[in-house]
Amino acid sequence: VFGRDESTYLLMGKFLAEGEIPYVNYWEMKPVFSWYIYSLLYKLSFNSIFYFRFFGAILIALNSSFLFLISNKILKGLKKSLFIAILFSVAQSFLLLDGKEILTEHIVLTFFLVGLYAIINKKFYFVAGIFFCLSILIRLNFALPIMGIFIYVFFNFFKKKNNLFQLLKL
Repeated sequence: VFGRDESTYLLMGKFLAEGEIPYVNYWEMKPVFSWYIYSLLYKLSFNSIFYFRFFGAILIALNSSFLFLISNKILKGLKKSLFIAILFSVAQSFLLLDGKEILTEHIVLTFFLVGLYAIINKKFYFVAGIFFCLSILIRLNFALPIMGIFIYVFFNFFKKKNNLFQLLKL
């Protein structure tokens, strides 16, 4: 059984997969990139709820993996990082009422965490920018934490008396 939000998102993805035009033939308030992802999931699931939910489990596992890598880089502790990743997986899978649904929150976290991991590695700023932009195209409210990260990186970079061209270097 699909939840209310998930069925709406899947229906938007189905319309897009069938050639309908977003915001002309159908409308929902999310940005359009989320419908392309749901359209891809719709096509890959072969109209089966099992495969559709299986892709959701893969997203949660991918998010947990990136959360593990990020926390391990920051905390430098394998046990703490593993605890954070397991806690995230359990919370996303079982504790929430809509834990079995694939919502835009699951999808946007994948792009956001990949971008955050690229920022933490301090050499993939361009890649981080691409993933941050994609996460904003899925959920607009992610622009706020991304702007905070951008301000932090920008001022931290100039605090070290670096040149702007060094920041833009790929």
